[in-house]
Amino acid sequence: MHKDLIVIGAGVAGTRLAVTAARQGVETLLIGSALLDGALCSAGSESTHRLYQEVVSGSTLAEALRAVRDEQQATRSLAHKALQSLEHLTFVSGSARFLSARVVEVDGTQYAADHIVVATGAKTFLPSIPGIDQVPWMTPDSLAKQKRAPKHLIILGGGALGCEYASLLSLAGVKVTLVERNAHIASSLPEDVRSRLVSSLTARGVRIITGVATTGVSHKKQFSLSLSGADVSRISADALLLATGRVPQTESLELSRAGVSADGRGFITVDARLRSTNTHVYALGECTGTTGKAAAFYQSWMILEHIFFRKRTQFSPQHIPWAVYTEPMVAGVGTLSSRHKSLTAQRQQYARVAINKGSLLGGVVMGAGADAVANELSSLMLMGSGAENALRSVPRLQGSSSEILNFLS
Repeated sequence: MHKDLIVIGAGVAGTRLAVTAARQGVETLLIGSALLDGALCSAGSESTHRLYQEVVSGSTLAEALRAVRDEQQATRSLAHKALQSLEHLTFVSGSARFLSARVVEVDGTQYAADHIVVATGAKTFLPSIPGIDQVPWMTPDSLAKQKRAPKHLIILGGGALGCEYASLLSLAGVKVTLVERNAHIASSLPEDVRSRLVSSLTARGVRIITGVATTGVSHKKQFSLSLSGADVSRISADALLLATGRVPQTESLELSRAGVSADGRGFITVDARLRSTNTHVYALGECTGTTGKAAAFYQSWMILEHIFFRKRTQFSPQHIPWAVYTEPMVAGVGTLSSRHKSLTAQRQQYARVAINKGSLLGGVVMGAGADAVANELSSLMLMGSGAENALRSVPRLQGSSSEILNFLS
């Protein structure tokens, strides 16, 4: 069977790309083990945002998780209806592997296309800890399927995802212990924001243990973790959630058969136009090391423009906003360098931006509506040297989340 386009990976970004292409009359084949799988496991995901909304509004954890499950099911139902109604789209359930530069195989059936897009995403990294493969640990996806909320939870991994769940679950009344092997949690955040986040978590009762190695895991009635490098050598809880980073789901694709290169961890190597080392094969999202739904959605549209409309847009992560759905929320865009002019504002929210010769290099916001402010900062970055003036002069509604930008100084 020959198609104009094959999309490997039926997650949110892959499905959206396939549906958009089919609506443009492109004969498209979408391949995936399950439609819209893996919606919760990455930081800043749509399902994490829904969990944030539910918990912040006062729902119990059980109610919040039920709302997340209901929303995921509704989204999948809409996607299935779209697949059935679109004339130019075919969905094949299964795992694909490359046979050559433009041919893949699924369960013994071969499919060829002029262009192939890999959007297989990533999965939770399983650390090399003695006993980890013998205990029933959870990921955010499996947590969402639980009927009863744990009373005490250990979160292993203090990156953005671990901080999101530590914040939201503690807000919902769960006792949380957050364990991070590095010296700081949320190491990707600027120090001024990170310190505020730590204060928020500890004030809510989250126990934070950093700079430790987990040397063993066991489970009987409770989970027990052995630690090295901390004042405490052993901790226990009702449940264990892994937020230990992400690894690409590319190991079964046999990329080398298609002339597609990947790094030592399996992330596909792409250029600024998201082409792999085989120019007929593109890749997007987490399987390339790019994180965030906003980035994946932008990349999917960019690939379609490049393939079918001959546009030469290049991907730059600098203009892509991101969010960490802790409470308070943290969001930002671009880079914050100490070498450049810095403007800050502290009201009910906290904000800081970096300016160079009138241009906005980036910014970070902490507080209610931070994601909306990050969206505005992303747009302002495109204004070039007029951005600094616009930060102060653009009229904004009093009491809106973006009003914080009028107080930068």
